[in-house]
This record gives sequence, C-alpha cells and structure tokens, in this order.
Amino acid sequence: MENMATLARYEKMEILILGLIVPICILIWTVALLSEGKSVFPGRSQLVYFYGAQSYLISALWFGVSFGFISRFFLRHTILKKQKNKLTASYWLSVFLIIIGLASSIWVTING
Repeated sequence: MENMATLARYEKMEILILGLIVPICILIWTVALLSEGKSVFPGRSQLVYFYGAQSYLISALWFGVSFGFISRFFLRHTILKKQKNKLTASYWLSVFLIIIGLASSIWVTING
C-alpha cells in the first residue's frame, strides 16, 4: 500500500471524494431504488424510471459507474497499486456492467 503522505493534496481529495463518497452515494441511491423495484436512467430532459425486472438490468449501469469510480480513484492509489492485472480486471468489470446497463436501457426503450 502506498504511503498517503507521498500523495499530493489534490490526490488525497480525489481518493476521498471521487473514490469513496460519490460511489457510496450512487450505491445507496441505486439500492434504495431497487428496494422499491425501480431504477432510473437520465433521459434527454427528464429522468426515466424503469420498473420490475427491467430495473435490475438498468441498475447494472449504476453499479458499473460506482465500481469504476472506486477502481479509478481508490484502488489505483491504495490496495491494487502494485497489482496491475487485478486493477485491469476491475476496470473491465466496471466497463462490462456499464455496457449491460446501457444496452438493456436501449433495448427496453426500443421494445417497450
């Protein structure tokens, strides 16, 4: 693990805000919506809500976004600093979740 004292102040703030606070807020919001059986996707001028089984596929987008933030800003500087293969795998997992969420939102919108 990298010594936090060697990081610049802006890097410490990136780790704190973009690596922990923002993803945790996204995860809490997504889980709260999923507990009600719905999910949200930003449309052109308003939020689009999906219900039922569709909401679980759409929520993969938000899980991917939050895991991408965690991977990029937190894991890169701390836990997986020397383990490039695991860091790359975490990036690919977040990209995979984002693609599932985007593809399912497009599919549901076209067919629904």
